[in-house]
Amino acid sequence: MNKKPKHLKNKLERLHKQEEKVHGKTEKLYHKDEKIHEKIKKEDKKQDPKKKHKKIKHPNKIKVVMEEFKHGKLHSGSKKGPIVTNPKQAIAIGISEAKKRK
Repeated sequence: MNKKPKHLKNKLERLHKQEEKVHGKTEKLYHKDEKIHEKIKKEDKKQDPKKKHKKIKHPNKIKVVMEEFKHGKLHSGSKKGPIVTNPKQAIAIGISEAKKRK
């Protein structure tokens, strides 16, 4: 018969418990590592330089607005509002009006 002495059984049990603890800790670390990689992938997708811009449906409206800007006739808000002097603001107005036109 192959019986193990009691002190060896206790030692084996302790070693198995230690092994389970270590295995549990490594598994937790593995899951944390996976979550970190997922977050990194999401951030990479957000900062993708090849990201496509939405196509403007009415580019002609933007051209009209830019012509008004060039001739100094583009007002912010209503016709009584101040004249637009910043080209970036003129582009923003043109895109906004093109969206409203739909």
